[in-house]
Amino acid sequence: LIAVIMIAGTIACATEKNPGIGRVGKVEYRIADYVKYFQTYSMMANYVEDYNEYIKDYMISRGAMLTKAQELGITLTEDEEKALEEKAQSQIDEEIDKMTIDAGIEGEEAIAKAKAEAYNKQLSKAGYYKNVDELKKAIIKELREDEMISKLRQRIYDSVEIQPEAVNTYCELNASKDKEKYENDANT
Repeated sequence: LIAVIMIAGTIACATEKNPGIGRVGKVEYRIADYVKYFQTYSMMANYVEDYNEYIKDYMISRGAMLTKAQELGITLTEDEEKALEEKAQSQIDEEIDKMTIDAGIEGEEAIAKAKAEAYNKQLSKAGYYKNVDELKKAIIKELREDEMISKLRQRIYDSVEIQPEAVNTYCELNASKDKEKYENDANT
């Protein structure tokens, strides 16, 4: 997630602009959002006929779900917000820990400080974000949106009622037709 957010941030910073490319309900998308999703789901490029259309569909679905979640007043609790902050910080800490620094630096505190400075310098130099705080805000925003969508989906799932009798009746009525279809058409 961090790498993708950093790539999207680079595009936004490199052009000095991050123009809006569309809106779905209350959710506005910018070019950096498109790039972020394009990178995140790149493994699907080999499996879908029109990858750009796939990303567009994803953005529309996500925007519609976020808009509906906002309309329904779906929010996160203080504890959930705190958990997001901790998760974002954990992701950043993992990236900072991977930083390579001068082998001559000794002491746990000095090493941690040197790695944090190197990471901030890398962010600033690459034009991703001005500092770790900006990156953390972007990560938290993405995680918050994911959680809101998850809560919306759970609300929808909770409202679905499956009646076993109706399923049994359907199967009984359609089993012979479906069996014939499967026996005669291997592609079914």
